[in-house]
Amino acid sequence: MVEKKGLYHPLYTIDTVYLSNTNLTEYEAAILLQHGIDILLGKVKNKNESELKISRKSLSASDVNDYVLQKRNLPVLEAPFYKKGIYKTFDEFVQNQPSITDFTKGKNGKVTDEMYVKDAAGSEYLLRDFWGFSDGRNIYINTGDNFFRLTKQDGAFVFYGFNSLMKKVYIRWERLPLAATSATGLVNGSLATQDTHYKGTKKPLEVDMETGESY
Repeated sequence: MVEKKGLYHPLYTIDTVYLSNTNLTEYEAAILLQHGIDILLGKVKNKNESELKISRKSLSASDVNDYVLQKRNLPVLEAPFYKKGIYKTFDEFVQNQPSITDFTKGKNGKVTDEMYVKDAAGSEYLLRDFWGFSDGRNIYINTGDNFFRLTKQDGAFVFYGFNSLMKKVYIRWERLPLAATSATGLVNGSLATQDTHYKGTKKPLEVDMETGESY
């Protein structure tokens, strides 16, 4: 932001995720963060006011302070413990008010996590459409049909996971002997076998505390 006559105007937004194959020391992490700040400052360095695309939208110092406090004053961020249950929506997560408390978590699928709840008749069924859940100690987000544990960090929640699964289909053609071709009725004398694989690439992600999306 840039300050003009006591009001603050937005200039640029920077949103960066750094990936590392090794554990970083506190000093190394600080260097990476400083790199991102330097990139942002480089966009406005040595530019006069006429060259800057200053937004007409303005905020006072108290507006900025209130906005920061509002983002941090969420029930789920201030809760001494997390209520056990399933959050059907992102708002239920923010309010720490799960609407389904009777559930069974399992991993019966080959590549997906599964959640079972009961209907009015007491019969269990597979639930897919829900934001996340808490086991009473930790919170898990449901993304890419998998459950990832959230960690509270600086007024937000982060996790190591993925948003979607990639589907890969492998088809292998095998030429059959003449006798097998006649027996199966295949004209071209070949048989196709298909293998389907699902893969998700994990990376550090953060929950947008305004929308519930992860990025």
